[in-house]
Amino acid sequence: MTERKVSWLELFFDLIFVTAVASTTHLLLSIDNHPDKTAVYFGEYLLMVTPMFWAWVGQTMFFNRFGEKIKLPELYMLPQMFFLILMTASFDLTFSNTYYTFLIGYLGIRLITVIQYFVISRQLRGNPRRVAILLGSVFLLGVITTAT
Repeated sequence: MTERKVSWLELFFDLIFVTAVASTTHLLLSIDNHPDKTAVYFGEYLLMVTPMFWAWVGQTMFFNRFGEKIKLPELYMLPQMFFLILMTASFDLTFSNTYYTFLIGYLGIRLITVIQYFVISRQLRGNPRRVAILLGSVFLLGVITTAT
């Protein structure tokens, strides 16, 4: 694989992701006020950070492997940033009240990642095509599993 430069759009996506993780981590400061709910708050923290992390990993894997081949990456990354901001806005101590907006944000990011893999697979041949179809299919299975 050849070395490539990171685009400003990828860096901006990473910055939004870092902001989302920082906002989520801020919720852990509330544990001092409610020491009896430490396990609950930590569990909610993991429920928020883990899907965000995997959404970031999926997008980063895509751009590291196929970033130079995709046309108009802004059409994919800007909506993903919107969904990440929606997930960030869903952070609350009463996560059960904002669960559905968080879920919509996560499913939106993942669905766009799936679309990216299938769109790029049409431009590829051989082993890279099989990899793109496999990753797109695995992420699609994850979207379907999460949505049900």
